[in-house]
Amino acid sequence: MSRTRYIISVGQSIITNYLKRTKMDYPEFKKFNFKNIYKGILPSELQQLKRDIYEDLKEIKNNSPKSVYLQKNSAEINTFLSISPQPDLIQSEIFLITSHSVEGYFAGMVIKKILQEIEGYKNVVVEYVEHLSMDDINMFKNVGIINLIKKITKLVQDAKTNKYNVIINATGSYKPVSAFFIFTGMLLETPVHYGHEQGELLELPVIPMQYKTTLWNSCNIALLNNLYEKGSIDRKLWYKLSKQARYNIEYIIEDKGENNVSLSYAGKLILSVYFGTKKMLWWRKCLLDLYWKKIFLVIFTLL
Repeated sequence: MSRTRYIISVGQSIITNYLKRTKMDYPEFKKFNFKNIYKGILPSELQQLKRDIYEDLKEIKNNSPKSVYLQKNSAEINTFLSISPQPDLIQSEIFLITSHSVEGYFAGMVIKKILQEIEGYKNVVVEYVEHLSMDDINMFKNVGIINLIKKITKLVQDAKTNKYNVIINATGSYKPVSAFFIFTGMLLETPVHYGHEQGELLELPVIPMQYKTTLWNSCNIALLNNLYEKGSIDRKLWYKLSKQARYNIEYIIEDKGENNVSLSYAGKLILSVYFGTKKMLWWRKCLLDLYWKKIFLVIFTLL
């Protein structure tokens, strides 16, 4: 059986579904310290809630049809169990990706407990994305989303390097965040699944979104990296590129002002994936070039 890595977006339905069933009040999560939650130091209120959700779903699974168990569960677990009806409990890797919030990470902890202790999966990891929080919209857009794309890209590339199959489950989380799971999956040509607690599983087709990286060979990769890291470059550097090179990357450029050339937001997202997949190769090439230069220098000195 082939090994599979599942990258799962996590929302809060594991919490809200339980609270609706039991008619309990929603906890005031903002009063809790995120760093403590991340370290696993839960206040008694959240410890009890975690136990209650677990025991409730365990009882439902043991005494109800599977359809009822899935309906009462979270959107993420519902979709995940539909994706893997005959799972490899030992070799499968599950990465639960949460927001940078107490309720988001706590939801991930509860889902991890259910997947390990009720479903029997051995390798389940909860990871949050720094600044992926609606508390600061600007940070969410300009830093959080970029961090999310970088994390997904790294997890996908590492899995493919180690000969794992990869499936992205974009069901959970805030809907705009789910959209970026789908966006990144398509750029990486990785299968994406989407579903709902009471809906059918939708397997999104792998669409080769050609973002013309082969055309970037005519560009200076260091300049592209500089554009990505800083968001803009000096106009003089832009016009040092050949006319064809400028044409090849113009679709990721937003503004060509008097002094600077700026990267569009879509361009930054695309370059996040591009450098996530290519940067290692780029540095390897640089080191190899340096290695051969040293050899030629030694040979020239001996002559």
